[in-house]
Amino acid sequence: MKHEYAMFFSLFLNQMNKRKLAKLIRLFFITTKWTTVLIVVLIICVLGSAPFYIYHQFNTEKPIASFHFAPVSQDLFNVYFYQGDMCEASEYRVRGEQVQVDASFLKWQSWATLLGAESLFRFDRLSGRFRSIDAQVNNSRTLIYLHPSVVFDPFLDAPLTAESNWLVSTQYGSSVYVDIDPSLVYTIYKTEDGMIAKSQSMVAHSDDSLVIDINPNCLGSDGVLEQTAKYLNALFASLLK
Repeated sequence: MKHEYAMFFSLFLNQMNKRKLAKLIRLFFITTKWTTVLIVVLIICVLGSAPFYIYHQFNTEKPIASFHFAPVSQDLFNVYFYQGDMCEASEYRVRGEQVQVDASFLKWQSWATLLGAESLFRFDRLSGRFRSIDAQVNNSRTLIYLHPSVVFDPFLDAPLTAESNWLVSTQYGSSVYVDIDPSLVYTIYKTEDGMIAKSQSMVAHSDDSLVIDINPNCLGSDGVLEQTAKYLNALFASLLK
């Protein structure tokens, strides 16, 4: 009798083990199925968003400075130059019919750009200029240095050169110049390759005065991509030390 009970119990355990095994196998295939589906969906999302991400990385126009003019006398103007967070202006005085802004650029290799790093830049100088070469030669030139004093400056510690390495693609200078028009406000944008300038009219009031439409929050806080770019830029710049 005991032997029969033992055989029955053994058969029962075998059936239970088979059921558990079958259940585990089914669970494994179900999990594998949904994992495969999620992986495929993730791959499709990555491949679908990649062109937009690459376009954003290589074609973004980011405002880095803004300025406007106030006349002082003939060919002499005050320049109110905003940079950084665009909240406060520095006042300079230039002579001429146009203003030129020069900056140094450091461009990372393409793989670093794809990871999210943005090209580094540093404003160098702001100067007045005349359209005519003769007027430029016969008038005194105004020149204002814009670059700040910092502990580590990759542009000073590593002079501008077209030579590349595993991290840096090239270093070069970029300039923009615009006609001086007190009725316009100018914005300088940084692209992946250099600088461009765009203008817009100031807001006119009923008393015929012109004012600048400034965002009370200035440029606001950086987004995720901007914060990632700043972190990667700081990391890569530290490798240049």
